[in-house]
Amino acid sequence: MNIVYLIGNGFDLNLGLQTKYQHFYDYYLTHSEGNDSPHIKDLKDHIKNNRENWSDLEFALGDYLRMINTDDAVTLHDHLVDHLSKHCPVPK
Repeated sequence: MNIVYLIGNGFDLNLGLQTKYQHFYDYYLTHSEGNDSPHIKDLKDHIKNNRENWSDLEFALGDYLRMINTDDAVTLHDHLVDHLSKHCPVPK
């Protein structure tokens, strides 16, 4: 017997998971390790003051990272990925 599971857009939200970008931003903007670099603080301020432009994280991040040097862009990218994984951990 073959079984096919079709899971559509919104399945995660229907389960009550906090997986919208706005959920992540609420988490990200309120969590700090206490040693946020000036670039991380600037990124958080940019998100806070431009939430409507951050409805698509990948697009907005790409635009934002073009404004800073490569080393800082890599650091910010890694920081966001780390926080995304803490906010929505992948089940093991």
